[in-house]
Amino acid sequence: MAEDSTAVSYSTIYSRESGIGITADGNGLFSTHIPAGKYRFEVSALGFEARTIDVSIDEDGYDCTIMLREQVYRLKEVTVTGGNEDPAFRVMRNVLANAGRNKRLVDSYSVTNYAKGTGQITKVPEIFRLSDDFARDSAEICGSAYVMEGVYDIDYKYPDSYNTVITAFKSSFPIEMPVQIWNPSDLDFYSDYVGGGISPLGRNALSAYSFKLEGYYMNDEGRMINKIRLIPKGKSSAAFTGHIYIVEDLWCLSDADLYISNSMYSINLIVNAKEMRNGVFLPATSSIKANASVMGMELSFGLFSSSNYSDIDIAEMDSDYSNFKTEVSNRITDNKKKVRAERIGEEIAEIMSDGELTTKKAIKVVKLNEKLSELQLTDTLKGAERYNLDLRAVRKQNVLEGAMTRDSLYWASARMVPLNDEESLSYKKSEEELLKDSVKRLSVLELLAGHKFYNKTRKLWIKSPGMDRILYDINAVDGFNIGADVELGLDLNNGGEISLRPWGYYLTHRKDANYGAELNVDYAPAINGKMSVSGGHETADYNGTRGYRRYFNMFSTFIFGDNYAKFYDNKFISFDNSVDIANGLDFTVEAEYSMRSVLNNTIHKFRKHLFEPNVPVSENYRSMPDNSMLHFSGTIKYTPASYYRYIDGRKVYIKSKYPTFTASYAHGFEMGNETGSNSVYNRIELGISHKVNFVMSGLNYWVNAGMFIDSKNVYFPDFHHAPVNPFYLSFYGDKDCFMLPGNYEYSTPDKWVSGGASYKAGRILLNFIPFLDKPLNTESIGFRTMAVKGLPVFNEIEYRYNYMDIISIGVAAAFRGDKYAGAGFTVGIPIGKVLYPLH
Repeated sequence: MAEDSTAVSYSTIYSRESGIGITADGNGLFSTHIPAGKYRFEVSALGFEARTIDVSIDEDGYDCTIMLREQVYRLKEVTVTGGNEDPAFRVMRNVLANAGRNKRLVDSYSVTNYAKGTGQITKVPEIFRLSDDFARDSAEICGSAYVMEGVYDIDYKYPDSYNTVITAFKSSFPIEMPVQIWNPSDLDFYSDYVGGGISPLGRNALSAYSFKLEGYYMNDEGRMINKIRLIPKGKSSAAFTGHIYIVEDLWCLSDADLYISNSMYSINLIVNAKEMRNGVFLPATSSIKANASVMGMELSFGLFSSSNYSDIDIAEMDSDYSNFKTEVSNRITDNKKKVRAERIGEEIAEIMSDGELTTKKAIKVVKLNEKLSELQLTDTLKGAERYNLDLRAVRKQNVLEGAMTRDSLYWASARMVPLNDEESLSYKKSEEELLKDSVKRLSVLELLAGHKFYNKTRKLWIKSPGMDRILYDINAVDGFNIGADVELGLDLNNGGEISLRPWGYYLTHRKDANYGAELNVDYAPAINGKMSVSGGHETADYNGTRGYRRYFNMFSTFIFGDNYAKFYDNKFISFDNSVDIANGLDFTVEAEYSMRSVLNNTIHKFRKHLFEPNVPVSENYRSMPDNSMLHFSGTIKYTPASYYRYIDGRKVYIKSKYPTFTASYAHGFEMGNETGSNSVYNRIELGISHKVNFVMSGLNYWVNAGMFIDSKNVYFPDFHHAPVNPFYLSFYGDKDCFMLPGNYEYSTPDKWVSGGASYKAGRILLNFIPFLDKPLNTESIGFRTMAVKGLPVFNEIEYRYNYMDIISIGVAAAFRGDKYAGAGFTVGIPIGKVLYPLH
């Protein structure tokens, strides 16, 4: 405790000889089981002077109270440079320039880690109490504390390999939790992000933060520790405030006490590193505390860890970079890459020995170290393996037999952070629930959204329809679509699945039925191989792939009386298959045969509002006779240098710094029937899209162009339809959708080109007003344009204000050619976004 008798929360007790690290709880209490003997412990906490105490522990244990004095920081005499630069920037330039070397300093180590996670829901939305089931469930969980603990033996090997054996795990959380709740890589301050925020030691540190030196102190080993305050430069919800503590001359992290706080959530990350070997600091203890408030629900979470290191293998490196060329190349076996690494090493050594380290030099060294790291990470990788994150950053995990069933005696000896009364009670309740032999009760939410029922082997399953699949649609052509779909499936050993989904709906006003079935085979998840065969009878939208979402058309029809979407009758059978034929290169083929006919409204007005006829409003629309169509298409989508990893056997693309290129060809076959009433065409389409993320902002752009060749008798469903979506969802790709033109206005059987760009940042217009300028509030501006043969060019500009990414308000204006075409505003909410046109 402090000298004023107040508790020092989350202080650290560390034994250098044994490597034992213990974290006190929020009340400053700590307890652990260690063998009897003599120990020297260092007791430390941020803001307090470290104390060293000698302790003799016998079979009866040892109990004591430790007093800590407040740390006094001294200020160094510094020479102020031009521009009144704070001396903290000198420290941070050295930190960034030496980051690569410090990462390479440790070849390998073993660590035994104890981690404890806690969680609590303190408030639930009032709407949950409207249902008896929800009220009962929420009463059970609200205010209850949940806890989970894990003990892990982890072997690290440079450059980025972690092999984890889960020795023990225990959880009282009501949902399934990951068995590994902590990994040393979670505290890699040299990565771009750490603990949910932009790392102050990462490559973007100088762009994201300003720094202020608040003093220094000397630790027990005679190291000078600089206390540096972080000041976010721009407006970002991921920027920390708080302090970092940097070791002079070693230019590495000693401690960190970092905060992110906004109206939605708060995070406090505390890390305490110790000098495990001469010149090598590694995290001994850490804690993350988080509180969140989301749509009326309030919850808190904490994660605490304590690490005991052994077998630390240090690379031989000269502190003055005199032998840096040889040091970096010795770790590479590929001869060509070794030569490149030597050149980079020479350049880094030259910069570091060339007088004062300026910001320009530091940034140059950071970029050179990135190239060097890339060579080391991909040393033995060839071809597409270079982009496999599972090979670049190896994360192996094994669960030791018996790890999930450790008894209380084991946990009493392994536990490094004591349980409080609520956490002990949580375990007791959880164990009592496990003893009950009761049938799982489905919640109202599961009944509303649908639920998967598995057999005993958890291979076969059936999914019941949710309410959204029972009342599927309401429109002016069909009336109510009432029915259901049921999905049956089999999980495959390779991570894929086979599923069959039959469906049927009665159309109340049309006095007809829609029906069909879809067979999906996820046959090769490792290369994203998927096949689908479907057939049936449906009410189809002329602009089905790029127009309004059906449920928003349902809302607009029977709330506002506007039937934007137009439908036709379609009897079809279709096949499609997609597969990765190379890394980042997806090839999709589709084939479909359909028989189509026009439909008319069966409901003609809503209240006093007359519905529009079921005819697309377009200069290019021609009345469609009953017709048949045989269609084939092939699409290639390529994203160069796509990084990926395998999740449950499935290849998942994570990132790429390059755009995505798309090329497709579609052909409508002439079928030789007597009436000749089928679409015959050749369509070519090209596209490019890219999302570029900067430290505090982002840019998104896209271009799409194409044409029909040697086409005749092309019917409206086969036209190219513009991406129009005035009722667009928050998770929908709205950046390439137009807001203000009609749904079918720019549909064409000829040539077209369209494109757009949007820029999102913390401050563009309204956020310069102080009371609006909050960390999670962002703004974006966008421009979209579209040219179709025979029609004036359509241009659209938009400004959008985003409140915490929960709700957004946007205004848009449109121009046809050089004439003003109208304006509108959008309101975006989590379940959807609605456009109210003003023209």
